[in-house]
Amino acid sequence: MSVSERGAFFDEFEAALTTGELTDFGAAVRSLRSCTGFGQRRFAAMLRLPLETLRAIESNQSVPDVLTLNRILFPFGFQAGITRFIRSTHPAPETYLQTGIMTNHREKYP
Repeated sequence: MSVSERGAFFDEFEAALTTGELTDFGAAVRSLRSCTGFGQRRFAAMLRLPLETLRAIESNQSVPDVLTLNRILFPFGFQAGITRFIRSTHPAPETYLQTGIMTNHREKYP
């Protein structure tokens, strides 16, 4: 992947996160890995993560903590954080609950 292609990929990735289109974190990690051209073993070594951890994250069998999340995102110029989302650009919060993204979130939205 060329530098300009990688830049376009990251712009699209960021837009998908911002608008709420990208809700499958495992798929997001796989797509980031794909832009490196690395297999899981090499990518996990680069991130200093156990291979089993990376496999579990990519298959959505594990949800990473913030430190692990930042370890994955940092090499690509991203970091995890807390931000407000714009309701008009995100699907209904119930969608997040159904997909399991906010399964521990017990508040009801107005």
